[in-house]
Amino acid sequence: MICSHTLCVCYDRFMWEYSTPLQFAKIILVSQVLQAAGVPYANLCVFMAAAPLVAAFRLFYYGTYLPHLPPDAKEVMVWQKSHSSDAPTWLSFLKCYHFDHHWEHHR
Repeated sequence: MICSHTLCVCYDRFMWEYSTPLQFAKIILVSQVLQAAGVPYANLCVFMAAAPLVAAFRLFYYGTYLPHLPPDAKEVMVWQKSHSSDAPTWLSFLKCYHFDHHWEHHR
């Protein structure tokens, strides 16, 4: 992922590149079936919209944005300069399921 250092720009690009129309179609279909089955609309919003967006942002921020962010935040992010987190194993797992071990991912 090559992106400027601006968080919102990078997140938009991340979502655009890694989301597919089929994923959204499945979410819409399942939510319509659940709504027809009587699931309250507020529950659908929380569990089928908010939770996946928060999870995607967490994965993006800890697993993609921070590992690619250059130390001076003025360069373009490229995978060759990515780095892994120094967090302990337990914290790495809680943050984003060890996806912050990013340098190992690019090898």
